[in-house]
Amino acid sequence: MLLPFLQVFQTWYYGVWPVVSVAHLVAELTKTTQIDSTKIVLTQSNIPAYALSCAIAAAIDSQVTFLTTKAELLNLPTEITGSQFAEECVRSRSMTEFRERPSAEALLTSFFLYAHYVNIKLGLLTSMVYLREAITMAQIMGLHNPETYDDLPTAEGHRLRKIYYMLLVTERFMCISDNLPVILDVAIPYPELEDEEYSALLRGFSELVKVFAIPDKRFFDKMITSKSLANSSMSSIISAASSDGGPSGPNWIQRVQDQLTNILVTSQTPEIQKLNILLSKYWMMCLAWHVTRRCGLLVGDENDNNCFSIMYPIKIARDFIEETSSLTIFAFESNGPGVCIKLLEIALGLMDSLTTTMSSEGFASLYKVFMLVHKLKNDITLPVKLYQRVEKVIQNQVLPTRGYISELTEEEIQTTTEKRQQQEQIMDSHQPPPPPATNYSLFSFENQVVEQQQQQQSNAQYFQPEVDQNSIQQFHGSKLILSPFTLFQQFSEQQLLQTPGASAIPEQQRYTSAVSNDPNMDMGNPLFQVASAYSYPPSCDEKGNPLPREYRG
Repeated sequence: MLLPFLQVFQTWYYGVWPVVSVAHLVAELTKTTQIDSTKIVLTQSNIPAYALSCAIAAAIDSQVTFLTTKAELLNLPTEITGSQFAEECVRSRSMTEFRERPSAEALLTSFFLYAHYVNIKLGLLTSMVYLREAITMAQIMGLHNPETYDDLPTAEGHRLRKIYYMLLVTERFMCISDNLPVILDVAIPYPELEDEEYSALLRGFSELVKVFAIPDKRFFDKMITSKSLANSSMSSIISAASSDGGPSGPNWIQRVQDQLTNILVTSQTPEIQKLNILLSKYWMMCLAWHVTRRCGLLVGDENDNNCFSIMYPIKIARDFIEETSSLTIFAFESNGPGVCIKLLEIALGLMDSLTTTMSSEGFASLYKVFMLVHKLKNDITLPVKLYQRVEKVIQNQVLPTRGYISELTEEEIQTTTEKRQQQEQIMDSHQPPPPPATNYSLFSFENQVVEQQQQQQSNAQYFQPEVDQNSIQQFHGSKLILSPFTLFQQFSEQQLLQTPGASAIPEQQRYTSAVSNDPNMDMGNPLFQVASAYSYPPSCDEKGNPLPREYRG
């Protein structure tokens, strides 16, 4: 029963947890074991290997439950559940004094019990205890002390370094997710590629370690403090930001973002590991941007390459989507339910940016990220409130009129959203009877595209509301676009003719899609096909050349 799970670990998950040699584990398990036709007879010498094998089997069983593709290819037995493997692990190692004599095997057993319980219902607190137990064993063994490795054989020292940094990565993710203080710090050299049997896999692991190690322990302490104390912690964060050497200072943030940007993934990296590195990288960049925002360090720069710009989350999402576009859904699912936590953090950064920028590209990225979360969502670790916030923004097609959405309460979001909806209703009251009602349900875009395109010509005549001169001035100042979800704001033909160059444009071309003129927009996205079914202010002069940006809608 154990061997199929160990084989799946070696084939698919060694790059994620490169700390166990299955060949060595099986050799230890069978070295002094008497085997009959149905079960393994335990002895004092093989109990540690047996307990670790059961813990790995439990972790793999709970991890693959999230797979909707390729699950049948794993060919795992179903007679024993992951919970039964975990119970057998606890029963067998209780026959030893593993807490009095901590070892690498005992440490890893606790770690894989964490990996099992974190992926099952009502297992979160138990998983935290097991991870803390593994960290405590690591400290008792001195894995945080560089001198510990001086007299060890190269192979053993290399393995223990990998174990230490695997614990560091796991702990930092858990602490951010569950508001626990961080214990481990970057205290020893990274594992060396030349000491690894599978150097390609270790290269990916090393890049993942850097993602979590680049922001030092103080960064995580500040993130956790600010999440725990909410607004009451703002003064302490801003105070820390006043010093460039502080954990939230401008130079420090710039350095962290630059180092994260330089994290690269080679083409030889397996896709499960590649997704883990890329998602963790952009998740961490988004966390750093949130620190920047909370410290009052954002600037109004429209250059999204500037990590202090309000536009930066849009670049983060764009780069993540581009770099993971070739990966299969299997890669996402194989990384477990924690994927949704990181994706929703990227979505939260996008929404905070969009409350100010109203970028159509940002809304497109938000749609793509949310659809991915919707496909991967689970009832284990999904941040339900955050998921519902993103869902409301997309389904209602509006954002709050003030404040960053990550800092507003549910009541404030509801109030400001209703205010914006009322404003749009006032606009609608000045229009002739609207076109046939359309259900903008997130999951019916594809079915509506054809119908919307067929009604394009008949709909255009309805979109001629009255607009005051302040709106016209806003239009000339390129501040009018709201979002693809609100279908932008429309102008009467008379007012459009006041726009430079508009009078020479043929009547049938006076209303064009601002989205379709943007070369960065994915017009294959149903979201923009729906938006394009309506009419927009012109973007060309009398010669057909694009107008300067300040004259565009």
